[in-house]
Parts: sequence; structure tokens; C-alpha cells
Amino acid sequence: MKKLILILTCLLPFTVNGQNLFDAEGNRIDGNQRDNSSHFSDTEEEEDKEEMPVGLKVWKVDDIFADRIKAEIDTMPYMFQNENFTEGIRGSYNHLGNMGSPRISRLYMERKRENDFLFLDPFDFFLLPPAEFCFTNTLSPITNVTYHECGDKTDGEDRISGLFAVNAGKKVGLGFKLDYLYGRGYYANQSTSEFNASVFGSYLSDKYELHLLAGSNHIKLRENGGITDDVYITNPESLPNSYQSTDIPTVLSRAWTRVYSQNLFLTQRYNIGYYRAKAVENKTAGGDSVSAGNIVKVDTSRTDTTGGSVAAKDTTAENIIKEFIPVVSISHVLKVENNTHKYIDNDIVDGYYLYNYLDGDSVSDRTKLLKVSNYVSLQMREGFKKWVKAGISFFAHHDFMQYKLPVTLVSTKHYTENRMGLGGRIVSSNSKYFRLNAVGEAIQDGGKWGLFNINGTIDLTLPIKKDTILFSANAIVENQRPSFYYRHYHGAHAWWDNDDLENIFRSRIEAELSYNRTRTSLRVGLENVKNYVCFNSLLTSNASKSNAAYSQGVSVTQDNGSTQVFEATLKQDFALSIVRFENEVTYSTSSNDNLIPLPKLSLYSNLYLLFKIARVLTVRAGADVKYFTEYYAPYYVPMIGQYAVQDQSNRVKVGNYPIIDVYANFHLKHTRFYIMASHINKSSNGGHYFLVPHYAYNPMTIKFGISWNFFN
Repeated sequence: MKKLILILTCLLPFTVNGQNLFDAEGNRIDGNQRDNSSHFSDTEEEEDKEEMPVGLKVWKVDDIFADRIKAEIDTMPYMFQNENFTEGIRGSYNHLGNMGSPRISRLYMERKRENDFLFLDPFDFFLLPPAEFCFTNTLSPITNVTYHECGDKTDGEDRISGLFAVNAGKKVGLGFKLDYLYGRGYYANQSTSEFNASVFGSYLSDKYELHLLAGSNHIKLRENGGITDDVYITNPESLPNSYQSTDIPTVLSRAWTRVYSQNLFLTQRYNIGYYRAKAVENKTAGGDSVSAGNIVKVDTSRTDTTGGSVAAKDTTAENIIKEFIPVVSISHVLKVENNTHKYIDNDIVDGYYLYNYLDGDSVSDRTKLLKVSNYVSLQMREGFKKWVKAGISFFAHHDFMQYKLPVTLVSTKHYTENRMGLGGRIVSSNSKYFRLNAVGEAIQDGGKWGLFNINGTIDLTLPIKKDTILFSANAIVENQRPSFYYRHYHGAHAWWDNDDLENIFRSRIEAELSYNRTRTSLRVGLENVKNYVCFNSLLTSNASKSNAAYSQGVSVTQDNGSTQVFEATLKQDFALSIVRFENEVTYSTSSNDNLIPLPKLSLYSNLYLLFKIARVLTVRAGADVKYFTEYYAPYYVPMIGQYAVQDQSNRVKVGNYPIIDVYANFHLKHTRFYIMASHINKSSNGGHYFLVPHYAYNPMTIKFGISWNFFN
């Protein structure tokens, strides 16, 4: 608490006098606006002072076509108090308890497509793929510092991140981002340490666009294998002594997972088109397609350069700008990844590992992937003429992948694979009421054609009186080869070569309907998957049924039949005066719970008051709850750092336990801060607060965080 008071005291002068990126409700100020909160005296000296221009635009870049995709600034005050939860803002992920630990979503439709390097997937809370990174264009240098803290130096959690962005003229944007996470862990041998450093830049002109992102990630996770017996959590009164969470014994004590990932992301696009004159009344035009510097003030009684009449003669002068209209674009996308996964165990517990493939008194499993991807596309742009209502693109891509796996304690084997694809896209996005984006690709993987991937999205906006109904639908049909690490893996205690795995055929359809007036939305998804592949945990009991008494193994299993998954999510929000009540409930079911286990119900509710103090301090104060019904949740396997379906002979259910948090979230100009009591319903009499079998959720903790944006 002293740290929070100190930080707020230091930042208060800046929050009062600094430029503001957001209004009192957290809405983004447009790039062409200025902050009018500063008040000047009537002296001539004050009037001559130049205001610092304030404004920021952010966008993402498509990793196939190099398109710029509009994005929202990720520093809004709403739900800021939940931003640093590993289980996600609305608690839909299972994880090991500690901040930054490996996670997996309970909502099947929310799970992302598997990475070629599977070991990155459980850390998607921290790792950001290039296609999700936000590039910037700012009117003045901007800095953001965000800090989250929980607990103390013994068992607490800290995360600090910083972003700096600046423009060198109107075309060049530059910046860097640093992110450091350190969770000491409220249970023994559970610490996490994760670090990211990224530099980025962009060059945008009418005819040439370039984006560059280079990043390095270092993840270190201490593996404890879970607590030795769940009774320490579920029924502590039955034990002869009382235990603090850090005193509960764990299965492993000197085991670690390390993940290193370096990536380079480069996009280039050359646009071929033409310039046309555009009239703008008494102001410079905004928008990315306008060429600043091509503004000429003319007599409005004259015609424009194309011979058409600009406007009727008037006393008001107009600006004529030359607007570039792209017709055809040629793009190139380069992605380079260098990834390493390492599992270390320096104190092997007798009987813990079910199988032994490499001799030795310790474990040091290592695998690497070097991946180089190139995409080249030719695009006919949408809207270069009024009758051109859609854009058409053709693309080709090639992936080079080199894997390294051990074959003995001192030697490794290289596996080289190439993947090629040819595809096309049709997109229509300029209409106010209808949008379409469909992509199809034929793929050659493993030396054979026949694989493919087709996906499409449709968005409809239906105006009804003074409101709108939004409808969106997307569909996926794909035939894909199983990931390399399902086919091959070599380690001291896990080893397989599965060259006979069948291709995975998947078809999915999702639809969402939302109505703004009633604050209601319904999303429904259905997927059929054939030849589903997953990891399967193997447990053999040594003596009692405590977690420490099982020998651990893992294998790959493939179901040759078809499995169906249905999921429906209903969101309903209520507002009455200063009271806000937000709800989200998801129903899930799987035709094969042994293969794809899912909870029947998952819900999130948030009840809070929204008000202002002195018209400048926005406050959201309330409580939220996260809950899911009991089910056989995926089991975490430390030796490969992956989640697996539970062994059928030793299954354990988790769930049917609410987690309640109480918070106060504040927003003052461009400073956001919160204080929270998390898991306030934790009882000394015990409870079933597990998200993953044998890994307990953190006890009650006090959290706070602060985020500060300023211009200089």
C-alpha cells in the first residue's frame, strides 16, 4: 500500500498538467484533436506558447497480405483491474495458480490454432504474436508505463511494462516495448520469470509501406508438479498441523522449464494507383490516404483537375488535395522464428517418471525450431472505382522448418520440413451494412498436396429505428497435417515417433447476434473434428492415492472417429443510474468428454457502481465472480510443458467453486489505477479452489496497479 501511495504522489503533478489521451470516460481522443484542459493567462507571452499536439493512431498488420487493420488503444480504464489475471479478463482460462503460468482456455471456441512450436501456446498470456502487435503513429512522443503488484518479496507478483513511440516526420514511426513479469509464487517451487523486449518501426507513404518488428522473449518457469495431496486445500482441518500456502509440500523441487523465442516480422507493400483531386472546405484532410503537402488553396468557382465542378461559387475558399487511390498492390511478408524449449530436473524423485529413455541422474531435454516463412501476394484493391465493391487477392507462401531433437545424451537429430501453399482472398469492407472476408488456400505439406484451409467471415449491420442489430458469422473448413511435435518428440522420459498419424479434418461455424439497445449478445458455435490429436497423461499408482505416489508419463493419442463440440455464450448487461451489472454465461458440450473435456457452464458476473468525483475522477467500484461447473479438466505435464487429457484410471474433477474479487478502479485524466482484494471467499476451513488437477489457485491477495500515459 505504501508503494501505491508513493507512486500516486509522484505522478499527481503529471496527471494534472500533462496532455490527455483520453476523455473522462476513457474514450480515445482523435488524432486531429488537441487537449484543451490547459488554461493560459491573457499575457502575450502565454498566448505565444505552442500547445503540444496530442493524438495517437494504432493499427495491426495482417501477416499474409500486409493490410493495415484498425485497432483500439489497449490502455482503456474499463476492466483494467483484471488486465493482469492469467485466467483472462473474464476468467475463462485454467492455469497453475501463479501469474504467467501455462494456461488453456475452458472455452473451446476461444482456443487459438496450434503453433508449429507447441511450447509457445501455453504462454499466450504473455507472448504476443506479430499479427496482434499494435504499430503507432503519434503527433508527439508518447510513453506508457504500467505496473501491477501483489504480495511481498517472499511470495508476491510484479509486472512492469513500458512503451515508447515517436514519429520522425509524418511517414516514419518508431518505438520500443519492454515487459517484465516476475511471480514468486504463493506455493513452493512455483516461480515464473518472463521478459520481452521488442523494437518496431513503420514507413507509410502513398506507394510504399513497410513495417518491421523484432522481439526477444525469455521465459523461465519453476515446475513443482502440483501439491503432494489435495487435502491440504480441501480439508486442512483434518491435518495435525496448520499450513500456510508456501509450506504445503510439492512433488518437484528442482525442476524448470525454459522457453526462448526470437522473432523478426517484416512486411512490405507497393501500391500502384493514381491521384485524384479532392475538395475539403477550409481544413486539412485527415486519413491515411491523404498526401499531406499536396494542398493548394484555389478559387472555388473553378473546376478541379479532372474537369468536374468543385462547388458552386462562394465566398469561402476551399483546399484541393491530391488523394492517392491504390488500384493494385504487391506485398511481401517475412517471418523468422528461432525457438527453444528446455526442461531441466536436477533432483529426480524416485518413481516420479514412468519411462526412462536416456540414462542420467538429471534431466536436460532440449528441442529447437528455426522457421522462416515468406508470403507474396498480388491484390486488386477494393473501392478504387465506385463500382468496385470488393477486392481480390492471390498469394503464395512457403515455410521452411528445421527441428532439433536429441537421440542420445550428446547427439541430436535434425528434421527439415517444407510447406507450400497457393490461395486467394475476396474482401468487401467499405459498406456500412455488409462486410465480407473469405480466404482459401491449397497446401502441400510433407511432400503431398491435398491439404487445404478455407475460412470466411460475414458482418451485417441492420438499422432498426434509432439502434442497430449486429450479426456476424464465420466458417472454417480445413484438412491439416498434425503438428510436428505430435509426430516426433525425444526426451529423457517422453519419446515418440508417430509417422502414421492421419490428417485432421475440421469444420466449424460460428454466429453472433447483438443488439445495442438491450445490451444483449448471443454467440453460438458448432465444430466437427475428425482424427482429433491430443496429448494423453499416463499415471501409475505406487501406493496411496496422493499425487506424489504416481509415476508420470505422457503419450500422443488420435481418435479415428468424429467429435462434435457445441458452445453458446450469452452476454447481458444492465444499467440503472450509476449501477452496472454485466453477465456472461457459456454452455459447452462435447460428444466425447474423454477426448475434449469441457465444463457444462462457465460464467462471469460483474456488479459495480460507475460515478465521478469532482467531475474529473471516474470510479468503478464493485465485485465480480468467476465460476464453472465440475469437469475433468486437462492435466498439466511438466516434462513437455503441455496440457493433456487425464488418465482414464485416475481422473480428478475440478470446478464448482466461485472466485470472488472486490475492487475499485479509478481513472484521472491519463492515469489509471486500481486496488483489489482477490479471492475474498477463501476459507480457512478449506475449499476446492483448483483450476488444474493438484494445482491450487492463489489464496486471498491484495493487488494494485497503475498505468500512466504522457506526452513529451
